[in-house]
Amino acid sequence: MHRVIGAVGVVALVLAAGAAGAQNPLPCDFVTGGGYIITNNAKANFGVGGSCKAGGDGHGLWGHLEYVDHGGASSGGSSVTPFKVHWTTITGYFFCSDESCTTFVNAQSQPSGTRLICGTATTNLPSPDDAVNWFVKATDNDQPGMNDIFMIEVQSQHGAFTYSTGDDPLAGGNIELHKPNNSTGFFSGTPTSANCPAFVPTTNSCTTDSQCAATSGSCNTITGTCCPTGSNFNSGSRQCVPD
Repeated sequence: MHRVIGAVGVVALVLAAGAAGAQNPLPCDFVTGGGYIITNNAKANFGVGGSCKAGGDGHGLWGHLEYVDHGGASSGGSSVTPFKVHWTTITGYFFCSDESCTTFVNAQSQPSGTRLICGTATTNLPSPDDAVNWFVKATDNDQPGMNDIFMIEVQSQHGAFTYSTGDDPLAGGNIELHKPNNSTGFFSGTPTSANCPAFVPTTNSCTTDSQCAATSGSCNTITGTCCPTGSNFNSGSRQCVPD
């Protein structure tokens, strides 16, 4: 009898320990990628990285972003070719439960999937659109470079400029998710105005202009989000442009 009770007790302890462990946040992975997409019939090169690890030197989290659209961009009557984005900080790294990043879960890292990376950057546009917030959706579809997807949105911190590529498959290059290690920490949770100011919550999603009456009255049908106040969606450039 004592032996049976002892065995049951051991099983109970193991189950209790497992349940307690399941409540702990699971470790964060990290992502790196580089290559190019075709957007607006022009080549756009990118190099990106993101993680939950502290970046040091005031850069927030570990990561980076370099982006060059050889088709250029326009803002407030000024145009630049190419359009360049150079990161300054990484403010958030999120696990997306789907490629659209409509929900976020603290899930175990996987060899494939989508991650949302957020940060701040400088551009080669004139002021006030030289200081921007941005987010990147990077999707690793497991096979090296095959069907991987890159999407970037850039929003001026002080003006109405918004730039977005939509979700584009890589025309060359690779996006790779890496397994967690002891220094990668934990996912950032859910995007907020503090850790990902460029990412518009799903409550601001839209399919028609009428759904954006509280802001600009104009829906960016590429990203499915309302344009910032003082701008409207231009179907030719696939961007929100100043009124």
